[in-house]
Amino acid sequence: THDTVTKVPFDTEIIDTESTYDHSTNYRWTPGVAGRYFSYSKCFFEFANNKMNSSYLHTYKNGNPNYPTASEQSHINFYKPLTGSRTMLITQGIFEMDADDYLEIWVLGGHVDTGSNTFTLSELGSWWTGWRLPGYLS
Repeated sequence: THDTVTKVPFDTEIIDTESTYDHSTNYRWTPGVAGRYFSYSKCFFEFANNKMNSSYLHTYKNGNPNYPTASEQSHINFYKPLTGSRTMLITQGIFEMDADDYLEIWVLGGHVDTGSNTFTLSELGSWWTGWRLPGYLS
């Protein structure tokens, strides 16, 4: 849908030693231990129609895209037109987390007109990783 924010459904886990990522319903990560955490996500998307005007990948903390400090969020967005269009998006940040806080990855895809446009995760792959930063305890 044109200019609609959509949650990225990371539904496969490779390593989750503490079982703190929900890969089947909410697609969110809760640390379980308070601390300072680094989060990084890279996603490739395919857009079926129209030229892309803007697209953004965001990390939401507790369901909110607004953060108290600029250091908690950084975006790198890259657009490369191929067949239809394909884009690679990256979001990263350092987050102060309580044990029950949670993070989610959301994408916004927009294009130059107001028509409908669908986008899907590309076969090029997408991932989300993160870890607690050592030497810091809440």
